Amino acid sequence: MFTKPGKNGFALIEVVISLAMLVFLSLGFHFLLRIQARLW
Repeated sequence: MFTKPGKNGFALIEVVISLAMLVFLSLGFHFLLRIQARLW
């Protein structure tokens, strides 16, 4: 799977960024749900 250390590093960075974006989107989604709950 990982043959070169450079590609391995980039792959790890991409995984970390993707996980961070998923967590950020999930937190934003829950925050929007709380705002809608307060408005309704």
